[in-house]
Amino acid sequence: MNLVKIFPSQHLIPGFLINSLPKGGTHLLEKAVTLFPEIKSRYLHIGQSTLAQFQKTDDLGAINIPIGVGFPNPVSLSSIQKCLHQLKNKKGCYATAHIPFSEVLANLINGMDIKSLLILRDPRDVVISHANYIIRTPSHFLCEYYQTLSESERIMKSITGLESEEWNLLNIYNRYQSVLRWSEQSFNYTTYFESLVGTQGGGSRDAQIQELKNITHHLGIKSDSKEINQIADKVFGGTATFSKGAIGNWQNHFSIQHKEAFKELAGEMLIQLRYETDLNW
Repeated sequence: MNLVKIFPSQHLIPGFLINSLPKGGTHLLEKAVTLFPEIKSRYLHIGQSTLAQFQKTDDLGAINIPIGVGFPNPVSLSSIQKCLHQLKNKKGCYATAHIPFSEVLANLINGMDIKSLLILRDPRDVVISHANYIIRTPSHFLCEYYQTLSESERIMKSITGLESEEWNLLNIYNRYQSVLRWSEQSFNYTTYFESLVGTQGGGSRDAQIQELKNITHHLGIKSDSKEINQIADKVFGGTATFSKGAIGNWQNHFSIQHKEAFKELAGEMLIQLRYETDLNW
């Protein structure tokens, strides 16, 4: 992916963390921040796909924390700390993560003066993106299994999760809830896919511009209205895992059975997140 740098260089932006649940809008947010001057990926990821890079400790008194949102696994806090030190020491760089909230990790990030961005998305759209992503990603641990299912069955599994001797996946409620408490942290700014995606994805230009301004304020990036508008023109599409990227795509795929399963698990959460006002959808 070739992203055109639009502005003069800046060198003083501290390293920061981009966090989400899988298919929650990570790549949209990545692209948005990378369009700012001298912001680039540190090529570090903390999550299920990089689990082997981190160590679990059985040492007495040592601390493990969970990483990976689909099915969290414990790794040593010290191995995460080493990773974050690499980030802290690289100005203008970010790392990506799929990390459930934990008090221990929040205290570590806060103590290291690292800022974070969390992106959230309508969990029904997360389900559709998740089900579609798995079947076209051979390296995903659920790919082979999902390819044996119908589209309807894949969507249902991405809602309800699964637990077997071979595969495990938390249901959408537990996946989503595991990251929500990051929103309460002072070092974090929470954005939303629906606000950031812009008109090409079914959102609004005004909301997109405002979110870009909010992100620059949180990270300490200096920009003006002209620069923000130029970035907004380039945010949509063009990333390695980008598929449809449209708000409300779940409506094209959810059956009555999917709706009922989702409402039972996470209907109230949709209301709390203001994606719905009641359960009559």
